[in-house]
Amino acid sequence: MRTPACLTCLTLLALPLQAWARPISRVLDLAVGAEQFFHLDSSAVVVDDPAVATAEQLPAEEVLVTTKAAGRALVLVWVSNAIEAVRLRIHEKGSQPPALPASEAQLLATKKSCPGMRISAEGGKRALEVSVDSPSCRDSLRALFASDDFLAGDLSLNFSHEMMQVQLSAIVAELKKRGVSGFALSYQGVALVVRGKATLEQKRELMKVAFDQSLGRVLVDDQSELVASAPAPDGGLQSPGSPRTQP
Repeated sequence: MRTPACLTCLTLLALPLQAWARPISRVLDLAVGAEQFFHLDSSAVVVDDPAVATAEQLPAEEVLVTTKAAGRALVLVWVSNAIEAVRLRIHEKGSQPPALPASEAQLLATKKSCPGMRISAEGGKRALEVSVDSPSCRDSLRALFASDDFLAGDLSLNFSHEMMQVQLSAIVAELKKRGVSGFALSYQGVALVVRGKATLEQKRELMKVAFDQSLGRVLVDDQSELVASAPAPDGGLQSPGSPRTQP
């Protein structure tokens, strides 16, 4: 039987260096062998661990997620102006989902790296607000956001211009390491502008890298062209120092 779900509607904020950060949109607990349908208009979908779960794009703006084994998996969905993420916690029937809470030591270390970080609790949920102005703060937050403690609406991040460039450089470097070409990347405010020509598989790789290297929700302005075969190796990745890169 179909179980419908809907991802939060997305709005690109007009603020130049501020956004509501989204490490993941939601956490979904499912038993092994379950199916979950998402009703959304997506251009690409990928699961980080296909041994745990798979995702298939269907007609009528649907995505079908099928669980295969107990464990944790991340479903990334490229919608109109963002890359959204759903954390799957898959368990055997009768057992508990594999949770990953943040430790107090981890929270204290993040507060040390990010002076001024504020965490509040209301109604059993944590809210976090922080200015990201150093590489050590960025690294600590990336580790913290891998936990299940903070969801889409729980966070507010403010980025310095320099840290936006650090983030862009990290995305470009990782794509080069994976041999992914075809994209010209830059930032317009907090939105990642994607230009160039690439295959669907290359677009999926970009989704994984952008989510892994970014702090918060990945807003995108997708101006790229989908092609059947990969472009030439030099067809691609824009240097972060290019004139089209904007803070």
